Amino acid sequence: MKINEKKVRNRIKKLNMTMADFARYIGISRQLLNYYITKGCSFQSVERLSQALELQPKDIIIND
Repeated sequence: MKINEKKVRNRIKKLNMTMADFARYIGISRQLLNYYITKGCSFQSVERLSQALELQPKDIIIND
């Protein structure tokens, strides 16, 4: 699934975190977080990201 990169990055900034801080918070590497955001990931990973961002999964998924 493709993720709305701009929305995720803006939300992380609103939470006063860096990408590295956010990655540590959800228990993954900074590189893996970047991969998820730029290349896409599974729905399970989208749920994990959205929960940590305090958003609904539908809010960060790009519909192609």
